[in-house]
Amino acid sequence: MSWRLRSVATVASVVLLPLFGPLAGSAYATDTECPHDGYITNGDVCTKLTNGTLYLHQTDNGDYIDVEYGKSSGSSVSCKLGYLRSGTNHWSATKTCSTSLQQYATWSVSASCKPDVGLLYANSTTYQTPPTKSC
Repeated sequence: MSWRLRSVATVASVVLLPLFGPLAGSAYATDTECPHDGYITNGDVCTKLTNGTLYLHQTDNGDYIDVEYGKSSGSSVSCKLGYLRSGTNHWSATKTCSTSLQQYATWSVSASCKPDVGLLYANSTTYQTPPTKSC
């Protein structure tokens, strides 16, 4: 794929994510490397875990949140995805996290400049991303 086509695809996925939700978000997470500090952009953060990567994407004004988990190894587990804002956790329904299917959850929320943290609950442990740097 040429660099121009990749650039157009990347821009399109970021622009269309708020419009089409998890379909664009899933492509985003699987195609993006997680940097050591966890900050892809101010509204895109991630945490590299031993068996996968947890991502949180937030729009510039904080009114849309997409949390994704791509499991790279290990057996299937029950999990929940969520986000933390202003001291309150918000959770998805229980899902099955496996290497064959990336899981995601999305929320349309009130606009906020407060940082959000992506959450994954699996095997009685909560994992999290760094906080976003929005507004």
